[in-house]
Amino acid sequence: EVQPLAPIEFVALLKNGELAQMWPGPTLPTTVDDGRFLTRVEWGWGRMDNPELTEWRIDLTVDGGRIARAVPCFAGGAGSVTLENHLRQLSDRQIEITSYTSRLNPRPLSGVVLELEGDGDTSLACQVEAACDGKQGGCEVHAPLSTLVADDAWGKPFARFSSPRLRIGQARSPSSLAFAATWHDPEPGERDTYMVKVQQKNGQLAWTSPMLFA
Repeated sequence: EVQPLAPIEFVALLKNGELAQMWPGPTLPTTVDDGRFLTRVEWGWGRMDNPELTEWRIDLTVDGGRIARAVPCFAGGAGSVTLENHLRQLSDRQIEITSYTSRLNPRPLSGVVLELEGDGDTSLACQVEAACDGKQGGCEVHAPLSTLVADDAWGKPFARFSSPRLRIGQARSPSSLAFAATWHDPEPGERDTYMVKVQQKNGQLAWTSPMLFA
């Protein structure tokens, strides 16, 4: 059984180091269902040819619902010895984030996974201030959950093409992301080792320690 924080790409079962079974992730609904949602807010990106640093100040506010949980996914990166990433939950409706992203990191993204309680009328607003290459920028993104279940919402604090940006990912209920399966070994040996590997669609991986059955 898997309870992920993002849609699952696949779940693989390995026996003695070889693939024994693979399952695709569950098909996801595009409608509001059980009143609890997971969405990932990410910020970063930017020009590939410039090892730029971007400083971020992000205020997240929920209207018509509440924040049940916030899981930071900060990446950081080279380029500064003074900048830090901080998440501060001011209330069950508001979060304040100060962060930086660096193009010296091969994956210049930071984020936070929000578990929200609400319905189709609940909305998430992001007030963004950013500084990059000596320039100041900002934007505001307002996204109702009724639209987030179907598509991402984007914000660009700078006008130029390939500039850093922010994305609010599609909202999914935890129950729709969950995965469960049963597998019976058709050819058990005297000593077998099993391991489970999970890959989310955002590229993140998780795996169990090897389990020995003898």
